[in-house]
Amino acid sequence: MRGVEVFVDPATGAILGTRTGAERGRGVIRSLHILHTRLMLGPAGSFLVIWANLAAFLLVLGGMHFFNMHMLHKLGRRRPWVSAGSPPPRPVSPPGLGQTVLRGAA
Repeated sequence: MRGVEVFVDPATGAILGTRTGAERGRGVIRSLHILHTRLMLGPAGSFLVIWANLAAFLLVLGGMHFFNMHMLHKLGRRRPWVSAGSPPPRPVSPPGLGQTVLRGAA
């Protein structure tokens, strides 16, 4: 961080204050940002944050998948023949159509 920031009052043009690059890198907000993005460990902390975020993302995806399967099963829309004890529907081709149509077991 280089340079000097100058704070100017837009109405009067008066200089309100200055801040150097070294001062900009210090402070509570900057420390919280570094803690949040790098765990205050530099590149190793950045690596750990990336892998922790990836693990959290995979856990969320897995939770969404299992919740969806639970809700489908609860509503009776997930392979209803499994809970009813009957075999799955057989594909049957009607004469003259050449398309496969699923019909329930008789």
